[in-house]
Amino acid sequence: MKIERLQLSIQTVKENIAILESIEPEGAGYYLQLEHEKMVLDALEKQMPKHIEEQTEDDREFIDYVCPNCKTILQQKIKGATRTTIYKYKHCIFCGQSLDWSD
Repeated sequence: MKIERLQLSIQTVKENIAILESIEPEGAGYYLQLEHEKMVLDALEKQMPKHIEEQTEDDREFIDYVCPNCKTILQQKIKGATRTTIYKYKHCIFCGQSLDWSD
């Protein structure tokens, strides 16, 4: 899905949620619809690529590559290693967040 269409879809779902939250609840269908819209929003937002996070500390010999959404370490690389291959996942293997590995 193109980023522009994705952004438009996210905005539309946010507007739907705002409308639902502004009206008086009427029965179980209201809560089901509101929960559905929130689930759709969560799924759409995970499709927006987020930059992978690099975490390192001076006293550690590794660089951690962390999912920006769930903060799970996806990979580690030894500092200064020239031949370490980093597999660049397109999505987090734990939460499904779309990942952007560009600098």
